[in-house]
Amino acid sequence: MRPALVPILLADPLLWAAKAPYAWDFLKDRARFAGGYKGALANTPGWTATPATHSAGGVLYASTASGALQSFASGTLRRTDNGVLIEGARTNLYLQSNNFSASWNLTNVTVTAAATTAPDGTLTAQKVEATTSASTIINQNAANGATSSTFSIYCKKGSGATDARSFVLRNHTTSTNLLSVEVDYDTGAITYNVGSSGVSMTALADGWWRLVMTATSGITSGDGIRCYPAFSGGSETAGEYCYLWGAQLEAASFPSSYIPTTTASATRAADVLTVPVSGLTYPLSLFAEAEYSSPSAATGTDYIFSTEASSIGVDSASLYFSGLQKPSWLVFSGSANQGNSAAAASASFGAPAKMAVRVATNDARFCSGGTLLAADTSLNLPASPTLIRWGSTGGSNMYLRRAAIWPRALSDSELTTVST
Repeated sequence: MRPALVPILLADPLLWAAKAPYAWDFLKDRARFAGGYKGALANTPGWTATPATHSAGGVLYASTASGALQSFASGTLRRTDNGVLIEGARTNLYLQSNNFSASWNLTNVTVTAAATTAPDGTLTAQKVEATTSASTIINQNAANGATSSTFSIYCKKGSGATDARSFVLRNHTTSTNLLSVEVDYDTGAITYNVGSSGVSMTALADGWWRLVMTATSGITSGDGIRCYPAFSGGSETAGEYCYLWGAQLEAASFPSSYIPTTTASATRAADVLTVPVSGLTYPLSLFAEAEYSSPSAATGTDYIFSTEASSIGVDSASLYFSGLQKPSWLVFSGSANQGNSAAAASASFGAPAKMAVRVATNDARFCSGGTLLAADTSLNLPASPTLIRWGSTGGSNMYLRRAAIWPRALSDSELTTVST
């Protein structure tokens, strides 16, 4: 095929008249760089992708748009129809995260392996069944001295007159329940027994839910989870069961993607994604489309897309999510903060946010979801960028969908158009 016939349009939300010479479509694996169509993302000149690795060489996961899980080999860019997953480093403190017959304490419970199809489409989910109407428990403690602790597990309805099952995030050293809930596998409804925050249920495909429980106080060594597979409304019944898969305990204030373990805890390294650049000078305009990878708000700053001369926070222009999940922008010249602001509304989990900013001398303006914020008229420019970065040096927590750079200042109407 003659080069002139190679398609140059990316499937991004940009109008033909505003097409950016630097653009990346993480949904469809396509890129343009310095005005030329390059094909796949990895064909971007200088493309440096260091995807997350599993400390034991196991698989890692990302979600599809329909809520199914897709597995990836360690060190592989995790790209689904939901975008490219970028995460920070995390450790699953549980052993045998999907073998509830090993490293888990069982009381009046039997476990059947390979009982039904798991959220990733494999026949690896386990059936956990009560053998008597007495107390039926599975639990595992894990050493954890952090100030917060997040438990997550995939669960699915089994049998019983009701489909509620109980889970307790417990300080086993002091025998104190930090969070205790009953969950409804039909509706995702949660009944709080102890605690009223830090708990969520996310619907997945094929009747699966991901339960998340985060405790932010009372954490000591020995914290862990108890699951009562037949407890509902104050009673337990022999023969009732539920399906479980992928248990995880993290020393963090929100959950990350599932990290499988066997006989030892396992760590997922951070995703690092950068491209060197030369010849770009300010004014510049940046665009990004991304969404949070977790329903729980992260604390701090989750960088999405940055142009850097030395590092973020020194000479850089960035689009990011704030700790309140608000689309935001930030510019540094030298090490001095030149300006930043955040959208009035937080982004919604499961709904991508589109945002754009222009960065020019004494003229920065940010637009999120088609809504312009007030212009910043006292801005010194950073040094010319030498690096483009997605995420941050420590990893962010989001699905990247699209990004673009214009080597000029977009007008207010253009900012509105591209971020709508």
